Amino acid sequence: MKKSLSRITFSILLAVSLLFQSCTQDSIEEQELSLELQEGVLKMTPVVEKLIEKGYDIKDIIEFDTYYLVEGDLVFSKNIDDYISLEAKTHYQSNNLVSDDYIGNNNIIYVFSELPMPFTIEPSGNTWRTAINQAITAWNTIGEGSCVQFQLTTDASIADINIVDGIVRPLGAGQFGWSGEPTIDGAPFHTVWINLKYPNSSISNIPIDLNSTTLVQKRNIIAHELGHCIGFKHTDDNNGNPIPGTGTAEDPSSLMRDGLEFIDNENVFSTMDSVAVTYLYGGCTVNNTNASLSGPSTICRGSGVYTLEEGQAINWVTSSNLYVVSSTSTSITVSSAGSSTAPIGGTYVEAVLSNGETVRKNIQAGIPSPNQPPVVTGPSLLKTYQSGIFYTSSNNFTNYTGVDWTVFSYAFPNASQHFQINIAGNNQFYRVIEVLPSAPEGQYTAQCRVSNNCGTYYIDKVFTVKKGVAEIFDL
Repeated sequence: MKKSLSRITFSILLAVSLLFQSCTQDSIEEQELSLELQEGVLKMTPVVEKLIEKGYDIKDIIEFDTYYLVEGDLVFSKNIDDYISLEAKTHYQSNNLVSDDYIGNNNIIYVFSELPMPFTIEPSGNTWRTAINQAITAWNTIGEGSCVQFQLTTDASIADINIVDGIVRPLGAGQFGWSGEPTIDGAPFHTVWINLKYPNSSISNIPIDLNSTTLVQKRNIIAHELGHCIGFKHTDDNNGNPIPGTGTAEDPSSLMRDGLEFIDNENVFSTMDSVAVTYLYGGCTVNNTNASLSGPSTICRGSGVYTLEEGQAINWVTSSNLYVVSSTSTSITVSSAGSSTAPIGGTYVEAVLSNGETVRKNIQAGIPSPNQPPVVTGPSLLKTYQSGIFYTSSNNFTNYTGVDWTVFSYAFPNASQHFQINIAGNNQFYRVIEVLPSAPEGQYTAQCRVSNNCGTYYIDKVFTVKKGVAEIFDL
């Protein structure tokens, strides 16, 4: 993996340990709408002198309590020691890139999310957890030989990057996220703030609300901020050092564009994004393995542990009806999320390998769950000697192993002895129920029982029985 300063992609600007980066609209006028700017003339301090020395115009420097805002979206620490300790280094490049302790040599950058998931107003599947998983998968498969490997973890104590609600910062109206550059010791930046209230009425020409963004937009926002955490500046930041091989022309499809120009990219990365990542963090070989997942085929109550044999997972993906209890690079513990809707594609646990391949194990979780509220259709009145067809949709269930039917009555014990029940055709969700002459008049219930190893789902149809006479046909 290369570590030359000239190989820093997307313009890594100043190597400052507490340098943060805000992704905002290009216009400083819009930024001013969402930030409480201090009154008065800028005081000349050692840090201000340092910024002017670096080429920034004094009129573009705004002072806040703990930092300076420069050119609308660059944040610099007010502590001069941060600059002195950095400049004491012989080489600048290691302070702007993530070291081998985190990238390369099969190392993984662990990501922990504190975002509420899912929001109650989000459509099914459009959750921040899904977006984070997709962003991580995109980074992990950006190009052959890339050493960048993220993994979402449920253990905050091992996390290298925390994704949090921007309300704790807080972020301004024109900001969808905020993160920073790697620290001076080569660690990835520790926090990504996401503005879940973005935008507000202060900026009328920004139409996006992160509470109602699409899954693609959420994914791209997360992927963009993770890029900053490992050292990538905005592609169109002319103050930085361009990376060889990425050309001099603008890259409108780059994930690392400033503002919102990248947010609807269907493909997360541009070709030049991949070139830049491989140049900075390339050189890793991919070992294809005969990986497989072992674990229980059914989760009824409690949780199940699934172990990846002959491989390491850089990310885990599960169906929406499973809750991730914990995960490592070789195992994941899940439990049933109690969803009443069977997910499209079934219930599964999937490991994403470093070469982009996936290993999936299909499992069964909980009792049979209908896709839609089920009903039994059939006659409401039958007479003795008569028969009726009772049925429910066979397409409404996916995770079942058996179907049975019975007739019962709260008024008559052993009511089933008064009925003959037969399968209609070869469809076990259809039954022909004949009322025998011995059946007393009254109310009965035809019940369809859909079962699996975890339990049974019951669907009822109430009908009435009246006395009838046998019909005699002349031959």
